[in-house]
Amino acid sequence: MLRAVSVARVCECASVCACACVLVFVRRFRHPRSESHRCLQVLTLMSNDSNRLVDTFMFINLGATAPFFLIAILVLLYRVLREYMFIGLAVVFIVTPINGLIAKSFTKFRSQIISCTDKRTRFETELFNGIRVVKFYAWYGHFFRVSLWIVIYLSA
Repeated sequence: MLRAVSVARVCECASVCACACVLVFVRRFRHPRSESHRCLQVLTLMSNDSNRLVDTFMFINLGATAPFFLIAILVLLYRVLREYMFIGLAVVFIVTPINGLIAKSFTKFRSQIISCTDKRTRFETELFNGIRVVKFYAWYGHFFRVSLWIVIYLSA
C-alpha cells in the first residue's frame, strides 16, 4: 500500500509540473486573441487527464495484488464463518454491478462538467477580451451611461 501511495504522489507531482509548464508556455508565448481559449481548453483537458493518470497508476497496483488478497480473505472467512461466508460473497457479487453502473453515471457526469468548464472558459475569455477593448478605446463614460440607463429602465 505504501508503494501505491508513493507512485500516486509522484504522478500527482508530475501532473502539477506539467500544468505549470503549460501555464508558463501560454504566458510566455502569447497566442492571437482568437486562440487564447484553446490554450485554456488544453490546460483543462491536461489537468483532467493527469488526474486520470494518477488514478490509473494507483489502481494498477491494487489490481495486481487484489487476486492474492481476495483468496487469502476468502480462506480466512471460510475458517471463521464456514458456509455463511457464501452469503457475504453473494452480496459482493450483487453489489459489484450496481457499483459499476454508479461509476459509469459519474463518468458521464464528469464529461458534462468538462464541457461546461470549456463553455465557461470560452465565455470568460470573450468577456475579458471585451473588457480589453473597452479599456483600449476608453469607452468608460459611454458604458457607464448605458448601464445607468439600463438600471433606471429596469427599476421603473
